[in-house]
Amino acid sequence: MEHRHFFEPENLEQLVERSLRIFEKTPHKINFFHAPVPLSTLDKLEAYLEPLKQLVPKFKEHKTDLYLGVVHFDNAAATEKMIAAATKVLGDYPFGVATECGWGRTPPEQIKDIMKLTTASCGPIS
Repeated sequence: MEHRHFFEPENLEQLVERSLRIFEKTPHKINFFHAPVPLSTLDKLEAYLEPLKQLVPKFKEHKTDLYLGVVHFDNAAATEKMIAAATKVLGDYPFGVATECGWGRTPPEQIKDIMKLTTASCGPIS
């Protein structure tokens, strides 16, 4: 509600646990994987992202592209900090950038700035 989570996760552990089960059970190829990175994690980014390391072998095995929701409207500094932390945690595993949670409720006047920030952040990151 009002662009806020009902619960702010400490890290991506639960998302990773569920994702590992999906990789084990689904007969379908998983082409891409998106993980949100909320602004509330800025003071603990590496700890928040650390569980993703468990998924990297599955990503490699299934040739799954990883996208991290690090693009936040009007906050290039946070986006840059998140990309740096993810690069440190993931090492040489490449990832793309996305918004944290899609654009469904994004005010139209924010779209242009989100696109500019995404464009500025979406070079090859590995």
